[in-house]
Amino acid sequence: MKRRLFVFGFAASVLMLAGCGGGGSVSSTPAGTRVTKQEILTAVEQGFASKQQGQSGVAGASGASRATRAESLAVYNEFYELWVLPVDGGEDFFADAALTQPAGKMRYFYTPGEQGQFSKGSTVEITAGPQKGYNATYSVILDSTGLRYDFQGTSPEFGPFSTVGSSINGVTIVKNGFRDPQGNMRYYDIEYGTDSTTKVRYNNDKLFNIELSYTAEGTGTGTVTGSSELLPATVIWDRDGTGTITFKDGSTQSFTDFRFDI
Repeated sequence: MKRRLFVFGFAASVLMLAGCGGGGSVSSTPAGTRVTKQEILTAVEQGFASKQQGQSGVAGASGASRATRAESLAVYNEFYELWVLPVDGGEDFFADAALTQPAGKMRYFYTPGEQGQFSKGSTVEITAGPQKGYNATYSVILDSTGLRYDFQGTSPEFGPFSTVGSSINGVTIVKNGFRDPQGNMRYYDIEYGTDSTTKVRYNNDKLFNIELSYTAEGTGTGTVTGSSELLPATVIWDRDGTGTITFKDGSTQSFTDFRFDI
C-alpha cells in the first residue's frame, strides 16, 4: 500500500479509487454494455482523483518515508524496504541491517542560481530487495520564468510512470502517466488557471477521452467521447461532488463525493 500511495499519489493515484463509496443509482442497461460502462466510470473517477492529487506532486517526490533508526547512522526505509545509509551526495541502500549487502543508491544534485533561482533533483536505482528494478529521476528548476519539475521512472510492481509539471505566471500544469493494472498506459493532464478554475483531460490511448472543467467554486461539467455505443456522455456535479453522468443511450449513473457506487 505504501508503494502504491507513493507512486500514484504523485502520478494520479488509482489506489484512491479502490473500495468506492457514496450513494448512487444506476438506470437499467443491457448486460453487454456494463463492462465498458464500468471502465468509463472508473476513468472518470480517476480524473476526479487526479485533480485532487495534481498539486501535491512536488512535495512527495523525494521518495522519503517513515524510517526506523537503528543504532548506527542507517535507517530502515519502508517504501523501498531497505536499510539506508547517508553518504556524501546521497544515500546507499542495503538489504540487511549489517550493511553488507548493497541494494542500490540515491544521489542528489543542487545548483544554485541568481536571486534565489536553483536547479535540484535526485536519481534512485534499486538493485536488490522487494523493489529490485525500481528506478526514478526527479528534477526541479526555478528560474526567472517560473517553476518546472519532472519525475519519471519504472516500478517493478506498476511499470512506467511519469509526472511533468510547471507553474508559470500563475498557471500550473501537471501531466501524469502510468500503466494501469490491465497493462494500458493512462494519461491525465491537469491545468490550474489563475482564476482558480481547473481542467482535467484524460485519454487511455484506446477507448475514450475525458475532459472535466471545474469552476472556482468547485462545480463543474464534463464530456466523455469515444467509439463506444454509450458515448458521447455528459457529466455534471455540484461543489460537494454530487452529480450525474448521462450516456448516449439515456442511461445515467449518479455519484456522491466524486465517487460512483459501482
